[in-house]
Amino acid sequence: VTSDLSKVLPDLEELDLSYNSISGEFVLPKCSSLKHLDVSNNKISSFDAVGGVCQDFNYMNAAANQLTTVPSVFAPRFYEEKSSLMLYDNQIELDGVIDINVDILDLSQNAITSISDFAFSGIYTRSITLESNQIASISETAFQNSTHLVELILANNQLKSLKPGVFSSNQ
Repeated sequence: VTSDLSKVLPDLEELDLSYNSISGEFVLPKCSSLKHLDVSNNKISSFDAVGGVCQDFNYMNAAANQLTTVPSVFAPRFYEEKSSLMLYDNQIELDGVIDINVDILDLSQNAITSISDFAFSGIYTRSITLESNQIASISETAFQNSTHLVELILANNQLKSLKPGVFSSNQ
């Protein structure tokens, strides 16, 4: 994929590269109008935003790849209502704070075993799906100041108990 789509396809709004054999680092194309990008079901291990993301960019599906971390190429400007980042079925482990702001963040079916201090603290995400990981513990401050969060899906994990106040710090 050329690194400057704005010259070749200036009006391109949606790019679907799913179910290919793209591997290694994926260089996000510079573009002026891209809103939707689907690179799911490839072998992508990381992302690089050469020209930055497009101003109206609001959907990316990078599910079923080989990602081990949440791509930071969208942080923190990416938030807008109805924006989505689909990262399910990768190999993502949460280490530290997630500095990303999307309306919907799907991290289901990854390699997440715990949610550490301030992991989602202060993000503007409204919906986080962490279903079908191996989460056994959640820090009391994991969701602190996540005042926009209205949906949190933790189904099918390894939780046996929750620390007192794990959700009450969400003020």
